[in-house]
Amino acid sequence: MRVKICGLTDLDSALTCINEGVHALGFIFVPSSPRYLTLEKALSLINKLPPLVERVGVFADQEIAEIINICKNCHLSAIQIHGKTEDKLYLESLKKQINLPIIRAFRLNKETNTNIILKSISESQDLLNGLLIDSSGSGSVICLDDFKTIKQNTKLPLILAGALNVDNLENIIYKLKEMQALPCAIDLCSSLESERGKKDIQKIKSFMQKFEELKRL
Repeated sequence: MRVKICGLTDLDSALTCINEGVHALGFIFVPSSPRYLTLEKALSLINKLPPLVERVGVFADQEIAEIINICKNCHLSAIQIHGKTEDKLYLESLKKQINLPIIRAFRLNKETNTNIILKSISESQDLLNGLLIDSSGSGSVICLDDFKTIKQNTKLPLILAGALNVDNLENIIYKLKEMQALPCAIDLCSSLESERGKKDIQKIKSFMQKFEELKRL
């Protein structure tokens, strides 16, 4: 299992992630996000990172030309899309124009249940390289039974997101292991912040220490 930390906005936090063994860094290019990076800010940050770091760009309902421009300038490793308008035609066009893995994110809530997610996956799974399944937000943890249902109905790698933290990680991983529904990776963002949009270096270190301890069990 791997760890991706998303919403990085400063060099110290990004370097801490790398030094602590985080497998991929996520940079958000969605203007409405408190963790939004302009192309200029992203370049200033990413150009100072060591080579061979996995860099995932996060987008939502954005023009394909904009995504391609950011991917090429920032030398991104993968694309993660969170919008509501990225249908099969959109994904086909994106895939034709840039040869990068595409991760499709879904938020489980009253409007988007497992049936809706599975239908969307079936329509475009040949164009995707992975799925990120998030909780409904507001600090809530994802329903693990729903996560298991999605895992049982797709061969795509699953990333688990949504309110994961150092306190609940062991319990969640233990339950998913019992359910034979472990994800290929976990994704963290706001739970590692000291304030909205600002990562806390000590929280990153504590979480990764806990993660490494669980790997040895």
